[in-house]
Amino acid sequence: MTLENLANNLVTRELVLENALKYCKFGFSVIPVGRDKRPKISWEEFIERCATEEEIKNWWEKYPYANIGLVTGVISGFCVVDADGSIGQKSVEPYIPANTIRCHTPNGGMHYYFSVPDSQIANATRFIPGVDFRGNGGYVVAPPSVGSNGNCYDWVLGSSIYELDLTQMPQELLDMLNTTRLKPINVQQNTDDMFSDGRRDTDLFTTANALFKSGMNYSQVEQVITRLAATCNPPFSQQEAVTKVQSAMKRAIVRERNLLQEVNDYIAGTVGVFSMTELHTFLNITNKTEKFKVARIMRELSDKKFIERASTSRNGTYRRVIKEEDQIDFVHAPTDLVDLKWPFHLEKYVQLMPKNIAVIAGTPNSGKTAFCLNMIHMNQTKFDMYYFSSEMGSTEFKARLSKFNMPLDRWKFTAIERSEEFQDVVRPDAINIIDFLEIHDEFFKMGGYLKHIFDKLTTGVAIIALQRNPKNDTGLGGYRSLEKPRLYLNMSSDTLEIVKAKNWQQEGINPNGLRINFTIEKGWKFKSSDGWYRMQ
Repeated sequence: MTLENLANNLVTRELVLENALKYCKFGFSVIPVGRDKRPKISWEEFIERCATEEEIKNWWEKYPYANIGLVTGVISGFCVVDADGSIGQKSVEPYIPANTIRCHTPNGGMHYYFSVPDSQIANATRFIPGVDFRGNGGYVVAPPSVGSNGNCYDWVLGSSIYELDLTQMPQELLDMLNTTRLKPINVQQNTDDMFSDGRRDTDLFTTANALFKSGMNYSQVEQVITRLAATCNPPFSQQEAVTKVQSAMKRAIVRERNLLQEVNDYIAGTVGVFSMTELHTFLNITNKTEKFKVARIMRELSDKKFIERASTSRNGTYRRVIKEEDQIDFVHAPTDLVDLKWPFHLEKYVQLMPKNIAVIAGTPNSGKTAFCLNMIHMNQTKFDMYYFSSEMGSTEFKARLSKFNMPLDRWKFTAIERSEEFQDVVRPDAINIIDFLEIHDEFFKMGGYLKHIFDKLTTGVAIIALQRNPKNDTGLGGYRSLEKPRLYLNMSSDTLEIVKAKNWQQEGINPNGLRINFTIEKGWKFKSSDGWYRMQ
């Protein structure tokens, strides 16, 4: 390879990563793909969520020559008609509006970008000669990616998904898709009978709801619906039509209020700077209408001084304005550390202080419960301890404790069945072990949950188990779960790692990044032959 070719290759790598991050900032779901068009990662989860900028940077560090894949469908807000070569283009061009966003493909084909149809159609192949469709559950390769023949994907002059509004997919193409073996989801059949007896109510309400979502005001929606009502078979009365409009408006107001609450909940759980892209990702905001509403909410919160723009090099970044003051009474503060014993003699490396939170983020069946029960077993004679279990009933709990080869009447702690709102029951001055803090969606709220627990502590501590996806470096809630804890441990089926330790036991010995390999005997006893080590 010549020096000139090498330089061009490095420029291409930088340009591809720059554009991958740009697509991410515009709210599109990005994945890395090879020049063979195959994903470099297990990508199915990104049909439901957008990758973060950090994930994208890590992917391109691992796969520096990867191309950009954009997941199609609802997650990104667009679908693509893929015409293969001149045959495909000749088949489909008569149906393509002039203002459609287009992209040249390396093999002489064309990608046509449209907004997602309401019917949410899945992928289809050869629905007309030489033409495929990429909708929900699909992806396409995007500019400036390079094909296997060395040619690039390139926006047609005047076209760019960054700058232009997506056009709606022509009804003729939708009709052709509807006749393929992959039928659209939730699409109404017999559309010629819309607004007829038996479905007038539903059609008028659905239309009013869609008009409110598009941004129309009440007066405009009422005019449209009352005119449609008069053309129904049989005609709908004007009063009944107005009722439909009012009902749809109420739904729109509820959605608006829910969105406001979701934005407020996200901001309440933040520490430091966050971006609009991160906000959209956590709230699963994918379409332009909802992005516009979120932007309006952010302006209102900024005007009220709840948030302010952050002085960073990144555009669209904010920080929460925290006006509340909690004075620190350092004169009367307790001086004793919380002298806990830990599995693997962790106390030799880390300390916990009053009002601290520790997190154990473990993959399924990694030993989180065994770790928590060991904490009780090793410390119950010295501390007032409370164990909150979200999974085990009394019989299972009895079986787990019996494995420790200690009479049940010698256990000295309080066991409580609890799965939510732990801030209402934690004991401020005790050792609180939460096994585990369940969260099934809205993971952005994790930071807020941990803060609520922190606020209830005085001289006590909370040790909290979280579930962790084996593919992720943090527990559910992502980096929101890292903000409040003073100690954060990652646990897999055979390894424990100190991810974050703010209070070191020995000066000059940084425990962050230390690991230990282990096995579990008899369902509770941790064994390690190698001791703590640091990855090279």
